[in-house]
Amino acid sequence: MARLGARWRSVLVAVLAVMLLAMPGLVGFASNKASTGGAQTEPPEVAVQRKETVTLPNGCKKEVFYADIYGQKGAKWKEVFYDRYGVWQKEVIYDSAGGQVIRLPEWTGEALRQKGLVKDLSLTEVRKQEEAIYRLDNSVPNPITSRMVTPQAIANPGGYYDVETNPIPYYGVWARHTLGARYPDNYLLTYGDASYYYSPPASPNGPGCALPYRWEDVGYNTPVGIRDLQTDRRTTVYRTDFGPNQIPGTDLCYRIIDLGPDTFKLLHGSLSAGIFYGRTWLQVIQYNPA
Repeated sequence: MARLGARWRSVLVAVLAVMLLAMPGLVGFASNKASTGGAQTEPPEVAVQRKETVTLPNGCKKEVFYADIYGQKGAKWKEVFYDRYGVWQKEVIYDSAGGQVIRLPEWTGEALRQKGLVKDLSLTEVRKQEEAIYRLDNSVPNPITSRMVTPQAIANPGGYYDVETNPIPYYGVWARHTLGARYPDNYLLTYGDASYYYSPPASPNGPGCALPYRWEDVGYNTPVGIRDLQTDRRTTVYRTDFGPNQIPGTDLCYRIIDLGPDTFKLLHGSLSAGIFYGRTWLQVIQYNPA
């Protein structure tokens, strides 16, 4: 009996050792699964000061987060909506100039991949696309004359803008047409205002950004060349979010991209302006002008 007890103790110790070794992987797996299908956790640079939980008339709930961001104390940072069973339905993140970045369950990377709307790029393909965008960007001089009068534009009133006058209803929000100049291989040049928000999901290929186009028109992980026409600096980012929401009758019709704060600062020198005038280069899946 003593020998049998010792044998079982040895087996038990071995099983516990295996479980302890496997625990970090199991925890990581659970963490990854939890982060892919719902609202994202707060980025480290956002210190949430206050959170409110609001019950809506239909029995659903939303959480409203306030933080010291964009040069304001206690500014509204984001709203997260849940159905009456507590299942995540929508996330609205506010950017540096009052715009909205929208996240829905249908727009996660996994959901878009199932629809064939994710652009997987090898390192060679990344360099090829970045070089193509760089060549196109350098081939077009900065605009001198105005395309249309834009007295409401924030960053460059009266400048050369591609203005969205009839945004597309899209999943309960508003998307932008693929406005701008079309180039070979479906490359699109668009002029407008750029803002920033906390924080775009990173792409495997580089910094993320939000674009206001339908996912069917510009896919997830599409490379985007962005040039600040006020500093003449440029870089490449990758689409991982939807926004700014092109709300009709607002100055958001001049807005063409939302960047992460690091990219915005790299291009514009600081975050204080909250917005700058620039242009984007990207390759569309389908050309969908107004």
